[in-house]
Amino acid sequence: MALRPRAVAVLRYLIERAEQTISEAELLAHVWNGSHVSSAVVKVCIREIRTALGETAADSHYIETVRGQGYRFRHGHPMAAEMNTTSNSDAPIVIGRELEMDVLAQRLAHAKRGERQLLFLAGEAGIGKTTAVNVFCADVVQRSGLWLARGQCTQHYGPHDAYLPLLEALSRLGQDADGEHVIDALRQYAPTCLIHLPALLSEDEREQLQPLVQGATRTLMLRQLAEALEHLTVNHPLVLVLEDLHWSDPSTMDFLAYWAQRQDPARLFVIGTYRPFEMRLQSHPLLHVTRELQARDHVTELRLAPLSEGGVRDYASARLGGTVAADFGRWLSRRTEGHPLYLVRLCGHLIEQGMIERHGEQWRLGQTDRAAAVPTEMRHLIENQFEALPVEDQQVLEVGSVIGEHFSTAAVSLGLQQAIDEVERRCEGIARMGRFVTEVAVVPWPDGTVSSGYQFQHAFLQQLIRDRIGGGRQVNLHRRIGQGLEHAYAPQTDSIASLLAYHFTQGQEPSRAIRYGHRAAVVSLQRAAFQEAIEHCQTALELLPHLPEEVEREQSELGIQLTLVQALLEYKGWSAPEAEVACRRAYVICPGHEAPERRFTVLAALRGFHHVRAEYGTTQDLAEQLLVLAQHTQRPDHTVFAYSALSEDATVRGHFREGAF
Repeated sequence: MALRPRAVAVLRYLIERAEQTISEAELLAHVWNGSHVSSAVVKVCIREIRTALGETAADSHYIETVRGQGYRFRHGHPMAAEMNTTSNSDAPIVIGRELEMDVLAQRLAHAKRGERQLLFLAGEAGIGKTTAVNVFCADVVQRSGLWLARGQCTQHYGPHDAYLPLLEALSRLGQDADGEHVIDALRQYAPTCLIHLPALLSEDEREQLQPLVQGATRTLMLRQLAEALEHLTVNHPLVLVLEDLHWSDPSTMDFLAYWAQRQDPARLFVIGTYRPFEMRLQSHPLLHVTRELQARDHVTELRLAPLSEGGVRDYASARLGGTVAADFGRWLSRRTEGHPLYLVRLCGHLIEQGMIERHGEQWRLGQTDRAAAVPTEMRHLIENQFEALPVEDQQVLEVGSVIGEHFSTAAVSLGLQQAIDEVERRCEGIARMGRFVTEVAVVPWPDGTVSSGYQFQHAFLQQLIRDRIGGGRQVNLHRRIGQGLEHAYAPQTDSIASLLAYHFTQGQEPSRAIRYGHRAAVVSLQRAAFQEAIEHCQTALELLPHLPEEVEREQSELGIQLTLVQALLEYKGWSAPEAEVACRRAYVICPGHEAPERRFTVLAALRGFHHVRAEYGTTQDLAEQLLVLAQHTQRPDHTVFAYSALSEDATVRGHFREGAF
């Protein structure tokens, strides 16, 4: 049983006081010695202990959560949790997915033998992809003592962060009990990746790594990341879950295509989920990657379909703890069309309204006159359930929906301008209902803030709740959240530059949105993610007309155009016309007397475009201008470049004496 020292201390404290209810405040006072941290750190330790003991909060044998009071360690033998037959919790129940679960188990067995495995679990929204993965990971992976890492692709209304789900998964893995092994492997095999994981490094370590990642290429990034993962799994198999790949960035797709075709042994099982309709609607790179890997037999794909009438009846029987009458099962099947998310919600609604009755040994639908009034659309049903919540809970979920499918209580507190502990309490209550959100990993911020993380049970819920919020309120929420994150992450804002650009764009703060959009492009360049860098630059340029002053616009534009030129040259080469357009625009707005170093960069690139077209008269003029600028900058590398350019131009024109500098 691998536990971090703090979790061991919490477990020891609870065992020594078995059968006593211990509050979070008491644990913070005795285990953390009164340090100024959020109560979320206690939940993290409790979750880690439960994982090590092979239990969950819903199925707890050893550590009991005493609602509103704290935790109690149960003395003696484990006690089986009793099912409340009329429970209104929407806790996961997997029915009708036996074939898919068997295939997952078989693929895992292959991976444990050193045969790399990539499996895509496909299905439309609400069909049960995440539930199936969650149950598989809890029942098979974690109970087997395997490493588990998860990364989430998010729906972004703008350019993506390169390698986002992979970096998220590695960051979480590096903060777990065996995190030192992960960090050592990344330090040795993938420094180009490690430098983009600020949670795993000190500032001094980041500075030491900088020289190792200068000039990193896309191929180097892919190879180092693959080798690091393969090395990590030599002695410890790893299951890597990447959710919602239909929202993923192009670089993540490049990695999956590259990794799946490598021939070396790897005890790694990668599970990806996606929605086929959205993938095709966006013409997402996943479509091409899937077809290519299927043609080469490098991927297994499972398609989840709606539940049959028998599956619907089995789910209801499991939920109610008894046999469901055939006519009730048919009614549920017709009403939900076998859609798992609607089925879960509808059963919860019927239980809550007291519309299910037990007749002998079977559960039946009672009050048939009221059953006719049950909402026929899932949206209306969920809206009714949401409006039944206390106003304070609705506000928490509304702010969470603006943040995204995943959110932290600290971020919600920024939007609501409330204390984190109050938001924590509200989120805990909502999660206990098992209706809208589920608690996930803790979220630490660079400023020392530690809070709980939550995830909407489905993206549909997040979108529905967000759409209820007026435009003006959404603008203010984005602005407050962006400003709070900017303060909390200083001086590590580059690690969330894309997120800040999004919040400030939605919060109608163009100056900040452009600044962080440009920084996101620079970070993408550092990751050799050129396509993402181009998208960030283009989005930032589209916002320029919203800046108030012409001088500020040109200063911002110059830096963005230079970054765009670099990204385009790396991605498309010197023949790309859009690269030359960006370079010429930079030339127009770049004042040589105020920014000679930038002017040198622009002229050097412009000379390159003329050079590939063999326009040597023009290249010689530009080379002479470069030499003049080099005398102003007084940089040896500029002087060497200028003389080399002059020599090259003279040589290709046959003026060998002039070329002999």
